[in-house]
Amino acid sequence: MHREIKVRILLIDDEKLICSSLKQYLENNEECSVEIVFNGKEALSKMDESHYDIVLTDLNLPDFKDFELIDEIRRSGKDMPIIVMSAQFPDSTAIQIIRQNIFRCITKPFELEAISDCITDAVKCRVC
Repeated sequence: MHREIKVRILLIDDEKLICSSLKQYLENNEECSVEIVFNGKEALSKMDESHYDIVLTDLNLPDFKDFELIDEIRRSGKDMPIIVMSAQFPDSTAIQIIRQNIFRCITKPFELEAISDCITDAVKCRVC
């Protein structure tokens, strides 16, 4: 039986194990299509080529630190929900969440269900 893909997610993280685990979990449990990129430059290129409903990104990537990638995404006019994952958030996080309209921040390590809940909430808010 073919399941309809409801949500297209761009997953940005340089940790390959996290990416493969999240992709497998979300595609099996949430009827999502997850595309993985390992750095910010690749992510921006993918977003120019395709539409994504949600961005799920690490905060610190090899080519972008803290909220730099999110700044670039927002500057390009993209307004999809962004969920940020990080082991450590900078002091400016609260200000950045408001300024850049970040949907949610999740601290690593996290339970897969926590990401799933964020995705579900983001989809609900997107349709409102």
